[in-house]
Amino acid sequence: ELAFDADEVFIRIDKRSNPQRIRLWTVTAGTVEVRTSTDGCASFGSPGTVGSGDFVTADIAQSGVEYVYWIDGGDIKGRRYDRAGTALEAEFVAVAGVDDAGIAVAVRPVSGGAERVVLRYYVGGVRTVATSQDGVNF
Repeated sequence: ELAFDADEVFIRIDKRSNPQRIRLWTVTAGTVEVRTSTDGCASFGSPGTVGSGDFVTADIAQSGVEYVYWIDGGDIKGRRYDRAGTALEAEFVAVAGVDDAGIAVAVRPVSGGAERVVLRYYVGGVRTVATSQDGVNF
C-alpha cells in the first residue's frame, strides 16, 4: 500500500524498460518529488527532490529520456533524466513568464529517430503551445 500526503500526483509508466519502471511525481507544500517502482507499484523507493513549484508533468520518450517540467514563480522549469533516473543536467528554465494555471508535456517521435517535445501552458489566460527538439530550448 502506498500512502503519502501530497497536493498533486502525476504518474508515468516506462513500458520499454525491463523491469517495467513506474515513476510517481508528487507536489507537497511546493516541493516536487519523484519516486520509482519496478515491482508493479507494490513498493516505491525513497522520494528524490526534483525542484520547487507546482503543476508537475512528465513524459518518457521512445529513447528512454524522461522529460519533467513544473511551474515555479511564473516560469516553466525542467529537468531531463536517463532511463536509470539520473539527471542529465541541472534544473533549467524552459519557458519564462507563464500563468500558474497548469502544464502538460508530450514527447513525439519525428523522422530520422528524432523527438519533438511539446509543452502546453497558459500565458495571460490563453492556452499556448511551444515545441523543442531537445526539451530544453523552446
